[in-house]
Amino acid sequence: MKAGACQKALGILSELYGSDRAPAILEQIDALMNEFQPAIESAFPNHSEVPSRPISQRDACLITYADTFYHQDGHVPPFTSLCSFCEQHLKGQLNTIHILPFFTWDTDRGFSVIDYFQVDPRNGSWEDFTPLKSIFEKCMFDAVVNHASLQNKAIQEALTTEPEGPFALTFTDDTRPTETQLATLLRPRPSPVLTRFYAVRPTDGGPVYASFDPPCESQGEVVREGLVWTTFSRPPRADGTADTKQVDLNVAHPPVLLYIMRVLLFYLSMGAAWIRFDAIGYLWKTLGTECLHLPQTHRIIELLTLVMHEAAPLSVSIAEVNEPQATVLRYLGPDMHTVESDLVYQFTHFPLAVYAVLFGDARPYTRWLPSLQRAQGRLFVTVLGTHDGMGRKPLFDDAEMSFLGEQAEQEMMARLVREHGTKPNMGSAKGKDLIYEMCGTPWALINGSDSADSADAAPDATKLARYLAVVALGLACRGVPSFYVTGLLGLDNNPGDLDENRSLNRERLDVDRINQLLENTESRTRLVLDSILRLVRIRQSESAFADGDYHVLDHHPGCVAVHLLPPSDCAVHCASVLSLVNVTSARINLHLPGALGRVLAPPQSGVSAVVDLIDRSEVSADARVVTLEPYQARWLRAAE
Repeated sequence: MKAGACQKALGILSELYGSDRAPAILEQIDALMNEFQPAIESAFPNHSEVPSRPISQRDACLITYADTFYHQDGHVPPFTSLCSFCEQHLKGQLNTIHILPFFTWDTDRGFSVIDYFQVDPRNGSWEDFTPLKSIFEKCMFDAVVNHASLQNKAIQEALTTEPEGPFALTFTDDTRPTETQLATLLRPRPSPVLTRFYAVRPTDGGPVYASFDPPCESQGEVVREGLVWTTFSRPPRADGTADTKQVDLNVAHPPVLLYIMRVLLFYLSMGAAWIRFDAIGYLWKTLGTECLHLPQTHRIIELLTLVMHEAAPLSVSIAEVNEPQATVLRYLGPDMHTVESDLVYQFTHFPLAVYAVLFGDARPYTRWLPSLQRAQGRLFVTVLGTHDGMGRKPLFDDAEMSFLGEQAEQEMMARLVREHGTKPNMGSAKGKDLIYEMCGTPWALINGSDSADSADAAPDATKLARYLAVVALGLACRGVPSFYVTGLLGLDNNPGDLDENRSLNRERLDVDRINQLLENTESRTRLVLDSILRLVRIRQSESAFADGDYHVLDHHPGCVAVHLLPPSDCAVHCASVLSLVNVTSARINLHLPGALGRVLAPPQSGVSAVVDLIDRSEVSADARVVTLEPYQARWLRAAE
C-alpha cells in the first residue's frame, strides 16, 4: 500500500477500533493484499481490461442471476446457459454484467451466503463462469457482507462457542436491548430484529451446531441459547419453523473486517473489477440509534474502496443503498476530494418514470432531474428496476420530502396493485409498518400483467411505446444504465408458484424458449430487446450522454425535456443532444424557448439542420415547435 493510502487507512482504523489496535489491523490488511496481489495482477494484466474512472457513455450493464437461464435436459450448468444467451444476444452491446450472488446459499435467492469462496454447484463452477469474462468487458459481483447464512462456518462458530463468538452480535435474555432501544431501528422487515438461537449437541455425537429451531428430544440437547441480530429476519413458516436464515456480521470486531477484506480481494482475483456492496447501510450497529447509515459505516466503505483501488487501481465500488436520494448521495463521499464509494445506485428514476407514464404527468420527474447534478454522473441507474421490488424510499429526497407527494404516491401504489398484478412488501420504520416496495416485472409495473398479452405475440403499439419511454428517460440520466434481465426481455410476472412476492420478478427461464421468442421478429420479447439495444447503441456513440452538464427545460407538463451537454474535455462527437420524452397518450406540440438550432448550439455554430437520432428524421433548425406522438422519445442533435 502506498504511503498516502497507508496513512489514510491508519486514520480510519484508528477512528473505528482505536489507535492502539489500528497498526496491527493495518499490517494484517497489507498481508492480505500481498497474498492476493499476484492473482489480481493475473486477472487484470493491463488497464485496458479494467474499467476506467470516471465512467463513460459506453458503459451499460445486464443484471441477472447465475441461474436465470436453464436448459430443459438438466445436464447443462446454469452458468453455461447464461453464457450461451449472452454470447448470442448481448456480446458487443452491453459491456458489463452484474451476476447476482452465485455462491453457496440457503435462502433469499443467493443473498444468504454459506461460503463466499465457492460457486454454488447448482450454478456450475468457476470454470463455467470464466467464459463470461470474454463476452463482457467488465464483471460485477455482490459483496453480501452485512450478513451471512446461519450455516456459514464463521456464524456457526460464533453461536456455538463459549462464550459466544464475536463474529455475530449476540445477547442473552438478561443483556438483550430494551424495547426503547429497538423502537429506534429503521429496517426493511417488520418481523423482530432479534432471533432466538439454540446451540444443540446432537444425540449421534456429532459437533455442536446452531439452529433457529429448538430440537426435539431425539435430535439432541440444547447446551445454550440466546438472541442474535438479524436485520433481514422473516416471519415463521406456516408450520411454526423458522424461516430466518441471515445473521448479521459484527464488523465492530476487527477479525470480521479482515474477513470482509479477504472476500473483496478474492473477488478481484477472480475477475470482478466492479463490486457491489449489498445492503451496506446496515453494516455498523450501535444500540439506541437507527442502526442505519451510521458514521462508522461510511468510514468502513471508504476503507474498503481504498483497499480495492490499491489492489486493482481501476476497480469500482458501488454502494447499494435503497433509501431517500439525499441519503444515498452521501455514500459518494463528504466532498469532491474524498471517495467513499465510486458509484451509488440510482433507484429514483424508475418509480418516477412509472408514475409519469401511468398518469401522463412529467412534472415530478422534471422537478427531480436537477437534483442529480451533485452526483456528477457517479450513478448506477436502474433503468427498468432491479431483481427486487420497485422501492418506495427512493421516491423521497430526504426522510420528509417526497418527489411525488403523499397523495400521488398512494394513488400509484393502489393502481399498481389493482390493475397491474403487483404485490407490496412491507417494512418497518420506528415501530410502524409501511410499504417498502412493489413487486412485479418492469413490463407488469408499466403496462400491467395480462394473460391475453403474451410475450410471444406482437405487443400493443401503445404499450411498447410506453415501455420504451421509460427506457429513454433512464438512458438520458447521467451514469451507468443497467437492465435487469426480465426488463430487458419485456417479460410478464412469473406465472408459477411464489415463495415470496419478489419471485414475481425472478422467474427462471428456459433458454431454448427465450431463443424461440427472439427468433420471432414480431414477438414482444424480440421487439423490446431490439429496441432497447438500439437506444443503448445510440447512447454509446454520443458524448452528450457522458457525464457533462445538463439543463432541464420545463415547458410542458406531459414532456420531460433535457438538454445534454458533452463533457468539457470532449474530443470527438461533441454535439449536445436535446432529449424529449412524451409521457402522455396524446400528441404534444412542444414550444421551445427559441429556434431549435439555437437551443442545441450557439448562433455562431451555424446549425442548419437537426436530426432525430432515434428515427433519423430531420427537423429544421429554425423550428420553434417540436411534435411528439404519444409516448414518443426524440433525441435531437445538430446534423453532421
